[in-house]
Amino acid sequence: MLQISNTTGFQNFSLSLHLFTVNITATTQTYQLEYRVGNSGNFSVLQSYTTDSTSSSSYSNVTTLTANSITLSSLNNQSAPVYIRLRGTSASGATNLDQVGLDNFNLSYSAVPEPTTYAAIFGALALVGVVLHRRRLKRSV
Repeated sequence: MLQISNTTGFQNFSLSLHLFTVNITATTQTYQLEYRVGNSGNFSVLQSYTTDSTSSSSYSNVTTLTANSITLSSLNNQSAPVYIRLRGTSASGATNLDQVGLDNFNLSYSAVPEPTTYAAIFGALALVGVVLHRRRLKRSV
């Protein structure tokens, strides 16, 4: 499980990771990539993956799990902790889950512009408007 203390000032999250499984039980098993905002409540599923029942002794089952900024929009600008986890949810016909490996975990985001940034942009546009207006007045005189 990954815990982020808060996402204040961040938005447009995207997530991807490679999930490797070793199917030592020769059964189908399901894994869910989930998230929660806050220290309590239910986790929401981002993506599920079910292994096949082929037995293996090495990391032969590889899949990429992803979530885009629309799916992760509830993580934007949160003052509460954010949790992301991978959970094994079922083991058909067995009491053990596969061995699991994670690689290439990538969580990206963009910064939320500060109000002063917007003020500077609008101020610059207003200044350009004034300059263009004065030039037109000088030409018409």
